Amino acid sequence: MEFFMDSMDSTWIPYGLYRGRSWYGIPGPAPPWHRVQINRRSRRKYKKKLQTVRKDSGTTAKVSERCDPLWLMEKAKEQFMKLTHGTLYTYLDEIAQYCIANPEEALGFCVLMEEQWNAFMMEVQGVLGDILQIYGCGDIWKKADMVARDIRHVVSLVEEIHMQAMSSVDDIADWRSSGIFGYQICPKGAKVVI
Repeated sequence: MEFFMDSMDSTWIPYGLYRGRSWYGIPGPAPPWHRVQINRRSRRKYKKKLQTVRKDSGTTAKVSERCDPLWLMEKAKEQFMKLTHGTLYTYLDEIAQYCIANPEEALGFCVLMEEQWNAFMMEVQGVLGDILQIYGCGDIWKKADMVARDIRHVVSLVEEIHMQAMSSVDDIADWRSSGIFGYQICPKGAKVVI
């Protein structure tokens, strides 16, 4: 039996099974006009499917809403509150307490927390850039930037705990008992009136 290579997917096909793709009896790719017909047919099928999807107005509203950077920033704010349980400094203190209680897992846990918050921060920074492009640097951007600032603040404070875990877990306990971690100083500084 005679075989030849199909140019579409690089497989060897017996010559008798290659019907419809041979060009004047010569094995090989289909002629150019046949490819054009196939492409037109697939475009028509795609357009029909697209029209049926567009008729469903509920789906398009949800998709367009999810693409709105303000909606994404609102969801990021909700996610931030969910992760920190509404109290940022208590959340960071829980991270420090976990590192003190589990010294052998402290470094890995800090790395995990730092990666999680850095990934979250990068997503929020991208959305913040979209808001800047669409709405400019007015009140809307400033409000969205407050969410991004809170996330950047958490990232820096988690990095501080991670640096202490790298040197020694005992340092975390000393710093926590002395009250010199950034998350311990920040709430005190917020109460000071200048």
